[in-house]
Amino acid sequence: EKYLQEALKLEKEIGAQKQEMESEKNLTELYENSGRHIEALDHYKKAMALKDSIFSQENKKQIVQKAGYCLYS
Repeated sequence: EKYLQEALKLEKEIGAQKQEMESEKNLTELYENSGRHIEALDHYKKAMALKDSIFSQENKKQIVQKAGYCLYS
């Protein structure tokens, strides 16, 4: 738990969202398996929010790339 929390802190500091999402998932699983369901739910919600954010950013990149391609076609 300690190492996952430390990793999560570093990932947040450097903006590594995909790794942050994985750490949140790992914490979810750890807390779920140890019967700490409130903490598990909290980290699950954070993981899903990060997943949505990453998906949104990737979609925006694709739209910009396609729009740029159309402009130069």
